[in-house]
Amino acid sequence: MEKIVAAAKKEATLTMYTTFAEKDQPTLIKPFEAKYGVKVNIWRAGNGNKVLQRTLAEARRGSTTST
Repeated sequence: MEKIVAAAKKEATLTMYTTFAEKDQPTLIKPFEAKYGVKVNIWRAGNGNKVLQRTLAEARRGSTTST
């Protein structure tokens, strides 16, 4: 866990792909940001298939950040 936290802090941001409703996101995001000092960027889609397709596309091109 320490390695993961250190790597996240080095990056300074985390992009989360989700289908969570916008109104529900602060409940998860705010405590995470406060605990780890890592800014969370949200990429939201209406369904899990779109989230999966985005994740696979970025993995194919070796992307570690969201556009």
